[in-house]
Order: sequence, then C-alpha cells, then structure tokens
Amino acid sequence: VISKVNTKRFNKKCLVDKKPRYVTLSNAYAELPDFSADPPQIDVAPAITGSTNKATIAPNKTSKFKRKAVRRFLVRQLKRTTNSHESEMIDDYITWAEDERTGLAKLDTAAPKFAAIERAHDRYGTVK
Repeated sequence: VISKVNTKRFNKKCLVDKKPRYVTLSNAYAELPDFSADPPQIDVAPAITGSTNKATIAPNKTSKFKRKAVRRFLVRQLKRTTNSHESEMIDDYITWAEDERTGLAKLDTAAPKFAAIERAHDRYGTVK
C-alpha cells in the first residue's frame, strides 16, 4: 500500500517519491592531473620512425572533457566573430545605400521637395 503523503502520481505507471534523495559526491576526478592542470607543452615534435600507422602514434594526452571545452569555446568565438563581421558588413551596405540615395536626391533639381528647400534657403539668406 502506497500512502499519498510519500509519493506523487504523475501517471498511472510511474510513482515518484516526494522526499529528496541526497547523494554524496566525491572529488576523486578533480584530483586527477588531467582535470587539475594542463599537460606540459612539448616544443619539439617527437620523431616517428617506421610506418605511420595509427597504432604507432601516441594518443592525445589531454582529457576528453578539456578537448570538448576547448572545441566549444572555439565554436563560440567563431560564431561571435562571424556575427560581428556580418553586422559590420550590413552597416557598411546600409551606409553606402543611404549615401547613394542622398546623392541622387541632391542631383534631382526638378523635384518639388528640392525647390521647397531652395526657397527656404533663399529666405534665410535674405533676412537680416
């Protein structure tokens, strides 16, 4: 018999306990050298003699977690730079189009708007 105080029924097949279950965590993985410090950098590449099979090449020394973190960081950085370059390019095209439109509007002396602006300029120039 299941009491209603200790369980919550989400559906008829699954009963979930309401009481929290605590788990003790250990720091065993954080104490490993792969997680606590970067591996030493080798300036000279080791010389591989004989055949270049995959079996003879030493595996990567960094942990999978660090490789994933670096890869995700580089993806975010690449996305950030491409977005900034795209926005700069769009701004440049908008500025170019506005300049072209302004130049064409200034050259069109037959437009009624141009004539109204010229009359206003003439009035301001004569009033003292």
